[in-house]
Amino acid sequence: MKKFLSLLLVCVLLGLSGAALAEDAASVPAFEDIVFPETMPSGYYKDAQSLDYSYDDMTETYEVEIVSQGYGSPHLPNEEDPILHYLNNAFNLDITFTVVNGEDLETHLSTRIAAGDYPDVFVLPSREFAFQLSDAGLLIDARELYPYLPLHQKYVTQGMIDYSTNTSNDEIAFITKYGIQDGIWCAAIRTDWLEAFGMEMPTTREELIEYAKACTFNDPDGNGQDDTWFMTAAGGGNGLGMLHNIFCTMAGPNQAYVDENGELSHPYFNGVRKEFLTFCKELYDLGVLAPDWYTIDWETAKSYTLNDKIGLLYYPAGSLYGEYTMAQGNQDEETMAVWKFMEQYPIEGGKYDVAGNPGYMWAFSAPCFEGQEGKLLRVLHMIDTMCVGGENFSHTAQSADDIVYDQFGIERIGSQEFVYTDDGMFYIRQTNLDENGAEQFPYDQGSYGGLQLASWQNFGLNVSWQLSDPDTGDPVIDNANAITNEAIKVIAGVDRWPNYGLSVTLTGDAAEASITLGDWINATEFEFVTGARSLDEYEDFANEWLSRGGQAIIEQTAECLGCEVPEYAQ
Repeated sequence: MKKFLSLLLVCVLLGLSGAALAEDAASVPAFEDIVFPETMPSGYYKDAQSLDYSYDDMTETYEVEIVSQGYGSPHLPNEEDPILHYLNNAFNLDITFTVVNGEDLETHLSTRIAAGDYPDVFVLPSREFAFQLSDAGLLIDARELYPYLPLHQKYVTQGMIDYSTNTSNDEIAFITKYGIQDGIWCAAIRTDWLEAFGMEMPTTREELIEYAKACTFNDPDGNGQDDTWFMTAAGGGNGLGMLHNIFCTMAGPNQAYVDENGELSHPYFNGVRKEFLTFCKELYDLGVLAPDWYTIDWETAKSYTLNDKIGLLYYPAGSLYGEYTMAQGNQDEETMAVWKFMEQYPIEGGKYDVAGNPGYMWAFSAPCFEGQEGKLLRVLHMIDTMCVGGENFSHTAQSADDIVYDQFGIERIGSQEFVYTDDGMFYIRQTNLDENGAEQFPYDQGSYGGLQLASWQNFGLNVSWQLSDPDTGDPVIDNANAITNEAIKVIAGVDRWPNYGLSVTLTGDAAEASITLGDWINATEFEFVTGARSLDEYEDFANEWLSRGGQAIIEQTAECLGCEVPEYAQ
């Protein structure tokens, strides 16, 4: 199976004549010639509609079953599914769309595969599940798929390729791309407090410390009480929470990587983690963290934010502005302007933590496509156009646009249009709603919208690049949307460390140690931050980590990254 698509091109050229076919074949690159990006782009690929799919002649009708993941609400029956109807017409297909809730997915697939009842294309419950099927020879190597997915190629990093490679046989077990909600968190700061302190946006450690002290000791809310603070962790007693989220990368990546000398660099041994803990201890010693900073959980900690008692957060833009304005009772410009997301990392030399994590993983059954090369090309063609920017993204994501429902003959109470922006984003414009539109949009059957069609968007949705409509006609809403949209664009474009971790797969003792050491690490780091244990003993901690199982982690990490095991772990 591994080389069957290469054979397909030979067959096509033998069976059909003409220079145009040779040009079509030449437009499909060899996998080895594809240059996958190192990091995710900050917006959609703007030339997606001009990509060449002429490898698919679209003449023959094919039957195909796709298994996708559901979200607890029953998907519409196939005969009532307008998106399925649209795709069948657009791609000359007869699709069976099977939706299984996430918790049942592995059982569903295992049972069917054991019985020889293979779905053509299916979403995976885990990478390990895919590798087991790959070892059994049941999956098509994605080296044979990616050349026919020109839009995916723009959204798949080299790290994702490493992540999806089965080391036991060197097959790429599945295709993937961006996650639906990847890289949407960032540090946010109170601009009204900055103004009250006479400060600019902090960009150095010293400036951030001065802001932290002012948040805590300069009475920014003016009530004459000592009841405001710089930050809380909000980790519920299980780690350093938001402190870790923002500052663990202040001195370098929070992952192991191969440095410029070809040697393994690990945050426990290159100073990165110790520097972070030293900074946290400085904040603790200054008294700028809320009294229950370590024990308070995420939901409870929102009271600090909503009651104007905290000066720095780690949050998604839409959630922060939505929760804060609801608590304040309005969305006016002054309220929206309180929080601003920090485009520049707040400490010199640092970057934000990684993004570019894989989204849904899709496997292609080798037995189903044996002798069905035309069907495979048709499915790849369809799936690729469902990515952001592609021709069929708007027809399959967020309950789809009007074109789908017009073709299906559904009477609408509103209209939904996808609009792309020049800066790599998109938004959805909803118009002509009746008084119940907010609940019923977009269609009066009730079924059409919400979760009943959400499983289709597993192929392409990316809310990291989704804005709100900037022109609703309501000045207050438009202003709120403008501020939120600007924050979303800021977050999409912040400087982040590369995602080295995608190249590392831990198994056996190393995988077990990475889990079982968690509580001990959290407890020890809490001692370092609070002074119960001196940071002078950090090297002792790192060596104890090695003896408790970290050595196996270092050894496997070095093997995955193709470098020698450092002397300290030998």
